[in-house]
Amino acid sequence: MKNCCQLFLYHSERIWKKHIFNNINRYIQRSILAILCIDNKNINL
Repeated sequence: MKNCCQLFLYHSERIWKKHIFNNINRYIQRSILAILCIDNKNINL
């Protein structure tokens, strides 16, 4: 039972880290696109 719980926690932690990493990548991509958009329109924020 203990091994099963440890395995589950390990697996869910890997999924969680992967999910966070994907979200960070998306956030960075959006930020870069936003910066390019602002530069193209010459908008000063």
